[in-house]
Amino acid sequence: MVDKTCDSADPSTCDLNTQTPHVPFSAGITGADPLQSSTLGVSVYARPPAEQPTLALDLDREQPHGGRRWAAVEWGLGSNWHPKGVLPHTVESWVASYNATLSFGNCRLLAFYNWKPTKLLPSVALVAARRMLEVWSPPDTPPDDD
Repeated sequence: MVDKTCDSADPSTCDLNTQTPHVPFSAGITGADPLQSSTLGVSVYARPPAEQPTLALDLDREQPHGGRRWAAVEWGLGSNWHPKGVLPHTVESWVASYNATLSFGNCRLLAFYNWKPTKLLPSVALVAARRMLEVWSPPDTPPDDD
């Protein structure tokens, strides 16, 4: 499992095991049609959803009718990850973290978990969220029947 107590100056060194498991999705599925009865909650800290070893496969297996509906219910990716070529803890790295999460599958929720502003950059996460929303446009997908 991921060691969430790592105090390294470079958080990317905290999760050296790239095969970190997650809770099986079958534990969160209820009802005959998962797309109608459940949204799977996933913790996202060490790497973007697309880089999780089995996330897409598990979503496809548990949601046989398609859709990859899920929710980032514990999210701290912006604090722990940045794309290559982008400095960590910058607005650009946070925008990339938000987008890497929200653009994977049919992400229905991003719940920031344990967010604490730093003394150096007290509002970088909020500035990045606002910047991302300023340029966001909805994808060409049919509306939900929820």
